[in-house]
Amino acid sequence: MPRSSLCLALLGLAGCWSGLVAAATTQTASGFERIIGGSDAKQNQFPFMAHLRVFIGPTRFSECGASILSEEWILTAAHCVTQQSTGLVYNPSAISVTIGTVSSILTDGPVAREVVVHPDFDPSVIINDIALIRLRTPLPLSDSVQPTKIWTTRLEDSQEAFAIGWGTTIANDTSQQPDTLQVVNLNISNDRSKCYQVGARFTNSNGPVVCTANNPGRDTCQGDSGGPLVVTNDDGGASTYAQVGLTSYGYSPSNTAECGASDGLAFYTHIAYYLDFVTATTRLRASDITAGDNSTMISDSGSGGGQTTFASGSSRQGFLTPSSLLLTTAVVAGAMALVGCPAFL
Repeated sequence: MPRSSLCLALLGLAGCWSGLVAAATTQTASGFERIIGGSDAKQNQFPFMAHLRVFIGPTRFSECGASILSEEWILTAAHCVTQQSTGLVYNPSAISVTIGTVSSILTDGPVAREVVVHPDFDPSVIINDIALIRLRTPLPLSDSVQPTKIWTTRLEDSQEAFAIGWGTTIANDTSQQPDTLQVVNLNISNDRSKCYQVGARFTNSNGPVVCTANNPGRDTCQGDSGGPLVVTNDDGGASTYAQVGLTSYGYSPSNTAECGASDGLAFYTHIAYYLDFVTATTRLRASDITAGDNSTMISDSGSGGGQTTFASGSSRQGFLTPSSLLLTTAVVAGAMALVGCPAFL
């Protein structure tokens, strides 16, 4: 996860770490990026993993991670589906989803029908970074295609978690093609003295944001935005995974422009905190989409609504036809980056 300026998912802003402006770059379709310090995921190990592709031109597209919430709904980061400068949502008809494979050779799958961004999403300070995508046709569930479960148990300091994605395996190097979905183990941090540096609202990882720290050489990176952060769920005997967060952004106090820096912090949208928003939007019952003991914090704010864009192009706040973007942001002491997705020709 690069640490020396802002890089937004969906717009191919890899390798753009000079100053405060992140300019879009383009690459060949064989060059998208992977997780740092990870290993190959096994087929069906993470059957809830999804891959978003957003077409930004006749032969150009950009990518993000996501997760399956139900046959109709997909979870991802809000910054994956919005333009920072206008706040407009990408036209759902330009978004397709690939499911059921760990292969890097991805084919276009179901197309989005509706995109709902959290009503209080603010890209300028990167808060409430969560969105829901409703598919045009329901997903066919199988051993390789299954919904995620949202983890509602309190997160402990140093608890092991796993991030998943097709993001870069070498910081700022987009030249290598991954063969397989990557998974990396990380440690959750409740250390406010470290994690508050990005936002004074941070008290611990049981609020709106989950922080991971003390993971040198292991990290999410460009291309992993919107993908899952999971923990092991041993409820009911067999060990499975439950989802804690959505990959959002990274930070390095030393201004190190590398993923996996020794002092690097990574931040993930804490999905359980936004459970009211998720259930109000999807009309899914909390009991059907959660696992754990409900001891984590759930926000009372943003329980519904949001900026909604439909495939017809109608929207409460408009929609954006995907196009190349140039983005700027204020950077706090140190360096901060959204975990961007590359664009391809």
